[in-house]
Amino acid sequence: MNPTEALPPVGTTLRVLGTTITFLATGRETRGHYSMFELVVPVGEGMVPHRHPAEPEQLYVLEGRLAVRLEDEMVGLEPGQTLLIPAGAVHALQSTGSGPARVLATVAPGLAHARFYAELGTAADVHDVFLAEMGLRENRPKAPLDLGRLVEVARAHGIEILPL
Repeated sequence: MNPTEALPPVGTTLRVLGTTITFLATGRETRGHYSMFELVVPVGEGMVPHRHPAEPEQLYVLEGRLAVRLEDEMVGLEPGQTLLIPAGAVHALQSTGSGPARVLATVAPGLAHARFYAELGTAADVHDVFLAEMGLRENRPKAPLDLGRLVEVARAHGIEILPL
């Protein structure tokens, strides 16, 4: 089986752990070199500590503020700032501004991330997402976190979820 066959098409938007993720490029379009996603992270939400030994990740903040734990250091990112997370580095992130953080995440090659998001995510209602981003409707409540499923799906895709 071609490793890119099961990837969602570019433009697909999913909700993963409260974050809205849009697939901008995957290994299918980049010949396996990288994947790029737009993350819209509601205030106070983010990702628990984790690491992915085989894939470095680059974060670029478009809007909002992001607090990133990179190993034992806390890094604050504002619009226009970027951060490289080396492969294998423990990291976590949280949106800390007054509104959602919009972030470009590029992962090389990113196949594991794309499959992780696709398996764990649920289709986002684009209309609801648009209205929420315009401040006209509250974001839908996120589904309760099933930590066991999160750990299991992450492990299957080469991502290790770590204790808080």
